[in-house]
Amino acid sequence: MNVEALIDELEEVIEKGFKLPLTDKLIIEYDRVKEIISELKLALPQEIRQAQNIVKDSSDIISNAKKEADAIVKVAEEKQMVMLNQNEIVRQANLKAKGILDDAENKSSQIKTNVNAYIENTLKRADEMLTANLNDIKRKREEFKKIAQNSSNNK
Repeated sequence: MNVEALIDELEEVIEKGFKLPLTDKLIIEYDRVKEIISELKLALPQEIRQAQNIVKDSSDIISNAKKEADAIVKVAEEKQMVMLNQNEIVRQANLKAKGILDDAENKSSQIKTNVNAYIENTLKRADEMLTANLNDIKRKREEFKKIAQNSSNNK
């Protein structure tokens, strides 16, 4: 299950909680909340692995582009040997190969920037959501403890 689905489920558990009359206190399924938090802890590394796979895929794209550029350069060099008198063709092939290399490097840089931004954004959102949920859970636990203490003191 992904992080967003787990957070939605956590919200649902909280919304289904029983509100104590005349208070802002809520009784929730503690075990289910704890289980969801455990699943969140497991899901976050999976989200990070997905981001790493994106980085790996971008590296593969760059590698393939470099191989393609190397192949074009090689073809251009072979043509140069065969067509010594046709320097213009060789010059154009080298320019094209250089253009492809430049494009590949630019795309590589752009992909890395986008992947890093995506990873940072994903981790930031996950951190914010988990922090908010954890703070809410801590507050609910304190409220529950107070209710439990009050009910045991009233006996």
